[in-house]
Amino acid sequence: MGERLEVKHQFRFGKNEKIKKNSLIKKVISNGKRLRTNILDCYHLYNQDSTVNKIAVIVPKRNIKLATDRNFLKRRIREAYRLNKMILTKTGNLCVFIFKTKEKKSFHEIKTPMINILYMIETKR
Repeated sequence: MGERLEVKHQFRFGKNEKIKKNSLIKKVISNGKRLRTNILDCYHLYNQDSTVNKIAVIVPKRNIKLATDRNFLKRRIREAYRLNKMILTKTGNLCVFIFKTKEKKSFHEIKTPMINILYMIETKR
């Protein structure tokens, strides 16, 4: 029973893992390194003060018009990150993920680029 609780805790995505300040998102985008895949762009910056990895997800209105579709895609991107965040062994990463394409994608189409980006972040540092 104890193992199950430990695994459940490992896959959580709490409030402390989200970038909430707009100024911090702008700082990551302007000063961070850009990683690109066919679906996602990622800007990442290393923050020595942080003890956890933090992310923000952006789905531009010019690409996806309906708010329900934008929110749906943000949930899929956050879920792909939540299930694969253990790839990042070092803490202190600030990441902003930006959805690039103009059509909705399935979870499996989002998961593969997310894994690729997380491996790139882990090896670049």
